[in-house]
Amino acid sequence: MKEKITESDIEWILKDNQRQCYYILFMIVFCDDINTLIHQAYNYHEYVIEGKIINKKCSEQYKLMFSHFNPTVIHNLETIYEHIILYFISLDKNKAITQLDFLKSAWSNALKNNNHNWIDKSNEDQIDWIIEYYRKSNIELWFINNEDLDSKYHTCISILDLWQKNEHISKIGSKDYFIEKMKRSWSQQKYRLSVKDKKSINLRVDKEIEKKINKLCADSKLTKSQLIELAIEKINKSKH
Repeated sequence: MKEKITESDIEWILKDNQRQCYYILFMIVFCDDINTLIHQAYNYHEYVIEGKIINKKCSEQYKLMFSHFNPTVIHNLETIYEHIILYFISLDKNKAITQLDFLKSAWSNALKNNNHNWIDKSNEDQIDWIIEYYRKSNIELWFINNEDLDSKYHTCISILDLWQKNEHISKIGSKDYFIEKMKRSWSQQKYRLSVKDKKSINLRVDKEIEKKINKLCADSKLTKSQLIELAIEKINKSKH
């Protein structure tokens, strides 16, 4: 009878940490042999984004897990966690420990990246926009069901977690370049959405009034439009 892993071997995997569970799941899905990769110079998932996600390929480990768990079907976080644990239980202990140790180190490294703090997990419009931005870059989220907002958000974050800093993707560029370009595009999109239902008006004022408006805008860090809207709201409130 082959020896199995114990609870202490997997206690670092947290069942309520969706970002972590997704990361581990996707490492199993995309890494062909995470046993041999432990000997490489920490570039284990160097080609995951282009080599696997863009080209829609998966690993041998994924095929083993797939017979019990289909990620494209809706599953809650508890089910995903259970299938991750079942996957490691199914392995010989030495093989499981090798993979777990490697993934623990890889996860620790992924946590150092805080390049997603501009993404609002409660903003579905933004997250849907990011998914569409990924899709236009041929980074499609075909490997997991994304029916709910939490799943969408954490899959978007997982792309950034899996993307090695030195991985340069043809026609896309480096990770840092891609993120900066995406952030700028989102800022432009956010501005377009903010002015979508607003009308443009022309105002003529004295030069002294213009100076006062400019100073108020600078002091308040508001645009002229925002300043006028705020002034009108205050006048309306004072009438009631």
